[in-house]
Amino acid sequence: MIARLQRACLFLDVAAIAAYAKSLRDQVNAHPWRPMLRAWEQQANRRDRDTYQTDRKAFMSEHAELHREFLSLSGQSNQLAAIARAVRHQRRRAVDGFLGIRTGYFRVRNRRWQSRHFWTPESSSHADTAVTEFERLADARVSIETSARGDWFYVKPFNADARQPLPEPSHVSAAGLVPIYGADISSSMVHIIAVLLGRRGDEAVVSSGGFKDGLAAAVPKVADAVPEFRAPDSDPKQRRKAMGVLQNIPYGAGYGAMAKGLRDDPAAYGTGWSNLRAFIEQGQAHDAYVKILADMRAEWLGACRALVEEAAKRDAYAGVSFVDPFDGAVVRWHTAGRARVELGSLPLTISAPLGKPRGSEYPVNYFGVERPVGRDRRTRTPKLHENGTTVPLGWRLDAKGSLSNMLAPCLIHTLDAAFAGCVIELLAARGLRDFAIVHDCFLVPADDDATDILHQAITDAGRPWFLSLHHVYDMFDAYLGKHPVYGERVRQWRQSWKQRSDAGNDWPEFHLKPETTQAWKIEPA
Repeated sequence: MIARLQRACLFLDVAAIAAYAKSLRDQVNAHPWRPMLRAWEQQANRRDRDTYQTDRKAFMSEHAELHREFLSLSGQSNQLAAIARAVRHQRRRAVDGFLGIRTGYFRVRNRRWQSRHFWTPESSSHADTAVTEFERLADARVSIETSARGDWFYVKPFNADARQPLPEPSHVSAAGLVPIYGADISSSMVHIIAVLLGRRGDEAVVSSGGFKDGLAAAVPKVADAVPEFRAPDSDPKQRRKAMGVLQNIPYGAGYGAMAKGLRDDPAAYGTGWSNLRAFIEQGQAHDAYVKILADMRAEWLGACRALVEEAAKRDAYAGVSFVDPFDGAVVRWHTAGRARVELGSLPLTISAPLGKPRGSEYPVNYFGVERPVGRDRRTRTPKLHENGTTVPLGWRLDAKGSLSNMLAPCLIHTLDAAFAGCVIELLAARGLRDFAIVHDCFLVPADDDATDILHQAITDAGRPWFLSLHHVYDMFDAYLGKHPVYGERVRQWRQSWKQRSDAGNDWPEFHLKPETTQAWKIEPA
């Protein structure tokens, strides 16, 4: 599989990379944050340290949104500047202004495929706000809306004789290249949970492609019915985008963390997002789309956490093991809890595992790490949290990285990667070589033959992917088969899956949405 992915060759538009880097650099230089901070520093009272710190904290709080915007722009600019330098150093290898590149791949902990080098994930697929006139014809004006991904990456056509549905700039066609076409699986995580749990009604709603729209429409409806939830100040586009964040609810995303993420980017999501708990837990009584999220959270997250509890009872060192649905590899998740340890008087620390080792293994971080707080925190050692116990005064629970937190989302990511693997195998079997993936987004040459192959591969992948789900049910049955609550649930999941498998004519169909790479508009002159 990795060999198939590594055969792909994409071409970077050298001039486009340089232009984007310059544009970001100009935006950073023109941003008002630096002059504002400089002006404040010049008039600040530096003689009294406490007053200075208090005033500076108030200033930073007042302009926090502007500061975040500047940091984001600055980070993007620095990253792209490094890429532009690397491209510039290789410019002698470029042909007709395009630099051919390849990448290696590896599989990360959640079983997804990750590129090792600069590749499509490092470019944004968000549409540029400006629509640039591309060409003026006798009776029409052709304009283009692109994303960074669509501007930077090009590819050789799969079939040079196939119809090219999109025109391309002259320097692209002169190099014998075409743009890339992207197709993204819409609401794939929620769809996978619906399929896995046998929730056919929910699956039908999600596969129709209107799930985010339904959730967005629920916001004012729930606000009218639930006094504890106030509708945010956002336009329909911002509200719909925010629903992409809320779709993480079924596998354990925290309400507070999601609300903070929404508030931290008001340009994308609007302002006033708060009390998402009330939106979900009380709103489910007033809206069917909200109820889908709430029910999935209760069933899927509950089962995953019950599985972790059972695994912890069996063996403090073993973690959770299962068979990867795609390639049959045995996967074991057994991350240790860790704490920073200072190396004597040296200004160095190491991340050391917690607990008493058993051979070469350390106890698994099932439920989080209790970390000391307060003045004497440096003299106390963090310890693994035991399920069902209360965190004592002077300590805080750090659940980040715990198996209880990671199992629900990582299993869904594993199934997402398994579906991508099925699609990749079909693309390769049908002769397509130059393609790329970004999780559940597939990028192929923008000619009719390649796009037809992609759409058919995504449709055909539903069957082998669905049949492979028995590995997931085997895992849940091994841990929860005798559980008083979830044992029967797991048997119901498997029975629903078996009936559908035996029928042999009703495979999952995922809803596709085109990714913005290059969107062309032809209007009357």
